[in-house]
Amino acid sequence: MRLALVSYENAYETLNVAAAAEVWPNVDKERLTRAFGTLKSQGLEFQSCSITVRGASATVYCRGKLEYVRKVGNPTPLMVEQQWQFKLRRLGTGWKIDEVLASQAPVLAAQRTRGQG
Repeated sequence: MRLALVSYENAYETLNVAAAAEVWPNVDKERLTRAFGTLKSQGLEFQSCSITVRGASATVYCRGKLEYVRKVGNPTPLMVEQQWQFKLRRLGTGWKIDEVLASQAPVLAAQRTRGQG
């Protein structure tokens, strides 16, 4: 299961749609291609994850950071703290992602607000 999460992380860091689809077969490839196309670079770091396994399915909750640079506009890296919920299923000896839910709160915007007060 850790391998599936590392594969997801690597796919998102390298902006590789094919690699993302390998670990998450039902991802919307067209939408992901458009999203990755707006980025110059992206870094993803899972800082903590909790895993619940029930037979051939699992739910993973992770907290971490997502840092990205857009291709157009401000070249300053933007960082958000994010939470992910992954639903996975076992296929043979490996795991595949069925669903990903993510929520984020911009850190940079909060820092700017405090700095301008």
